[in-house]
Amino acid sequence: MEKFAYANVAIVVLAIYLAVMLFIGWYASKRIKDQADFIVAGRRLPLWLSVGTLVATWFCGGMVMGSASYAYSWGLQGVVWDPYSSVVAFIVAGLFFVRIMRRARYLTPADMFQSRFGKPTGVVSAIVISLTCEITWVASVLVAFGAVIMTFTGMPLATGIIISAIVVAVYTYMGGMWAVTLTDFVQMCLLILGIVIMFPMVMNLVGGWSSFVANAGNVEGLPPFALWPVSGEQGFCWYTGAEAWNYYIIAWLSIGFASIPAQDFWQRLLAAKDEKTTFRTCIITAAIYLVIGTLCPLTGIAAWILNPNLSGEMIEAVIPWLATTYMAPAFAVFFCVALIAALMSSGDSGALAAASLWGRNIQLAIRPKATDKQILRWTRALVPVALAFSALIALAAARIYWLMCMAYALALSAIFIPFVLGIFWKKFNQYGCLTYIIAAIIIETVLTIRYIPVYGWEDATFMVALPTMAISLVISVVVTLLTQYVDPPKPFVDIDGNPLPVKNWLGSWNAVEGG
Repeated sequence: MEKFAYANVAIVVLAIYLAVMLFIGWYASKRIKDQADFIVAGRRLPLWLSVGTLVATWFCGGMVMGSASYAYSWGLQGVVWDPYSSVVAFIVAGLFFVRIMRRARYLTPADMFQSRFGKPTGVVSAIVISLTCEITWVASVLVAFGAVIMTFTGMPLATGIIISAIVVAVYTYMGGMWAVTLTDFVQMCLLILGIVIMFPMVMNLVGGWSSFVANAGNVEGLPPFALWPVSGEQGFCWYTGAEAWNYYIIAWLSIGFASIPAQDFWQRLLAAKDEKTTFRTCIITAAIYLVIGTLCPLTGIAAWILNPNLSGEMIEAVIPWLATTYMAPAFAVFFCVALIAALMSSGDSGALAAASLWGRNIQLAIRPKATDKQILRWTRALVPVALAFSALIALAAARIYWLMCMAYALALSAIFIPFVLGIFWKKFNQYGCLTYIIAAIIIETVLTIRYIPVYGWEDATFMVALPTMAISLVISVVVTLLTQYVDPPKPFVDIDGNPLPVKNWLGSWNAVEGG
């Protein structure tokens, strides 16, 4: 790929920025005393930092670049998954889950599975959450990271992926959640500023808003602004009838509801200082994400107007292509750094989330008497391991948006329903929970393989998710009811094993702690 004319300047600015991030990681490491500090920043984040880190984690370079590239190809139908279903996740989590989870003082969602159902379920849930919600998602971020480096420097995509994995591993290893939180706030501000500046520039390039609406289109020829199935053969992403509605529903659920049991999500909310802060964080984040997130796919549609003939890697890198092709060099360099910043904010979050699940939940199952320092040491050591796994996946499947959506489709199928039942259904037991998770993984895998010839390898995972959830739920409920006497359900408890009544859980702007 041709090198950006001002690549040397971009590299120098980027190197300075990365050095600052590494310094922040070193500074944050001085505040790490125990696993709570490393995993959830000591549970003392104020509202502005809590919102900053949550927005930065979701409003990432992967979403910015991925949603723009999919809108370039499919219009708004292609981005129902993200940003729009993510807005649903913030609102649903704020209303139904944050107060009870914050009250339980868990460090990971797998803590709930382990305390409610036992060690085997805790280990299984930790593995499933880390591999679906975190490792695969980080892989999508690394692909986007590599695409930015490729666009601005001409380096191969694989080289960019490897560089990004190394940098993120170093500062996350040093500072944990404190480093992630401090860098996230800076990174969020940079990227939002970059998008807010770029959007009116792009609108001006296409002749203003009226001209944009009149000339909008996409590679697939779908209605550019439709967020729903339309009549005729276009349907929803060319699926019609029942298939269109199945695909449409799972588009709203895959990231929206699958995010709810994800560790990177809870790592931020459990780090907030109280229940009121967690709820307000969700609602404020939803509003910011809806407004700013919409600008990215609209920018992708505008890129199609400017050049409808991009293909392959250029579509994946449509946002940096706009910056390097049409923007002033100074802004292009700034935007390069902003994109890298956003990608780092998501990569560090996912890597820390996976390492937290492995270092805490899996280690406690194997070594119940592990000390706080041992858990901290293992969690830290597993950060680069998590990034290595993600880098391997990124190198093997270099598709940004699809990797991200697939990760959450698998998480939705396997972990969302048992997470909900574990909190709200008193009769749900270990046999029922394990049965659901195992059945969902098997059914999802078998059905995906079965329908790859019908839907293609990209769509099959999504198309079979709803049947997988329905069949697994029926099996799980039957097993739960048949095994009540041989496996009596345990009560919902907090992190110390004390029974915690599931009441007063509905989110409120003025929520009172514990009540």
